[in-house]
Amino acid sequence: MVEPSYRDLKVQFTGGTDGMNSDDAIKFDNFLADYRAHGNGSLGISVPNGSASRAAITYFGERAAATGISRDKILVSTRDVANGDTRVDITYIAYNARTAACGARPRRSRPRVLFGVGLGRGRDRHEDGGAVLGQPRRAQAKEVRDLQRRLSR
Repeated sequence: MVEPSYRDLKVQFTGGTDGMNSDDAIKFDNFLADYRAHGNGSLGISVPNGSASRAAITYFGERAAATGISRDKILVSTRDVANGDTRVDITYIAYNARTAACGARPRRSRPRVLFGVGLGRGRDRHEDGGAVLGQPRRAQAKEVRDLQRRLSR
């Protein structure tokens, strides 16, 4: 199963050539390394509106590009300051793949067959989400309604 994972980091832009304090710089560099290893799509850099917004965009965008991230993957924007939070927000989405352990298939009880595909329940009476091939047969109206109800949730 593949699941998206939203990741973000907030750092304070201090201006000048350093741009941020040393702790934030380490967090930012680690975040960029994680993006290069696991990121998918664009790296978002959102700075607060204000007199320093252009300098912050340039600083963070150039610093990200210097690590090898393609400039066409860096998406910059400005935003209104909310609740006095003037930190720069850096975001991206990663996709995590998970697999079930081998042999961890739930035992099916009372499989229902619909158009050759059976959907069963495990021992805990929850849908196991698996599908197995069954013998093709004519579906009963109640089975069709039950399946439609479950799929419409």
